[in-house]
Amino acid sequence: MKHNTLRSRQLNPCDDLFWKSRGFKERPYNWKDIWEAERIRREHTRKSNLNNPNNQLYWINKGFAERPFNWQQLFFERDSNSDDDDDYYYY
Repeated sequence: MKHNTLRSRQLNPCDDLFWKSRGFKERPYNWKDIWEAERIRREHTRKSNLNNPNNQLYWINKGFAERPFNWQQLFFERDSNSDDDDDYYYY
């Protein structure tokens, strides 16, 4: 049970243990700004991965179990057969 409590404290940005587990000596005074910047960075990364056919997340979002071995061929065939860009790009 102690392990679960420790893990939940490491996932809570309000807790000093969260910041110590990420290399800080203590929770920084501007921790909310740092947390928000990290959230924005993660969101940008997620969107980039969804639009990148070289990324597995792109193919999972398209209904595949993983990125296919012949992903380049599939991508360019789908791209050339489509008149609607919404099938391939998410904004």
